Amino acid sequence: MGRATGTTRRSCAARTGGYVLDAHWADDYHHVVHALLTGEQSGYYMDYNGVRQLSKALGDGFVYTGQYSPFRQSSHGDDTAGIPAERFVVFSQNHDQVGNRMLGERLSKLVSFDGLKLAAGVVRLSPFVPLLFMARSTARRPVPLLHQPYGPGAGRSRAERRKSEFARFSGPPSRRTRNPRRRSPAAAGPRTPAGRAAQSASGIL
Repeated sequence: MGRATGTTRRSCAARTGGYVLDAHWADDYHHVVHALLTGEQSGYYMDYNGVRQLSKALGDGFVYTGQYSPFRQSSHGDDTAGIPAERFVVFSQNHDQVGNRMLGERLSKLVSFDGLKLAAGVVRLSPFVPLLFMARSTARRPVPLLHQPYGPGAGRSRAERRKSEFARFSGPPSRRTRNPRRRSPAAAGPRTPAGRAAQSASGIL
């Protein structure tokens, strides 16, 4: 299973140039659910803004199957016809999408408990394979950031890369983040509290 943003090649047959993997991420599914629940419209979330898109994701696995993407400023996505539902893995959060956030917020920091229940419902009741991410649908316990860099120079290079990643993200942050403009914690090393938490949880990540 590999990350697939709008491409079906990873699960297609070898005779058609595919990699014949059992399944792959359906990132579109996450994006439209997240945008509907949080109202976020910056970065790649600008491409996702309606219940009709959720309906398309439920039917096709992807929202974008060749149409124009404002974020990418080009056509995006493959036709999913003929790809079985069990080849798509859907989720309301995973390590990629949580790690992509500047402050690493889980969905429980962004929406109400009712919102969490809606997210869990559209994931678990979809025709696809559901990914339940580290018990976060119930928000039972905190877990460390997922982008902790270690090693000489790793923190600085990671921080610079994340600055460029966040350049296209703006708008209202988490309702429960008191200081939304504090710097990205990307450079936290093993001696910091976040770094120690990441190391102590390494057995479950």
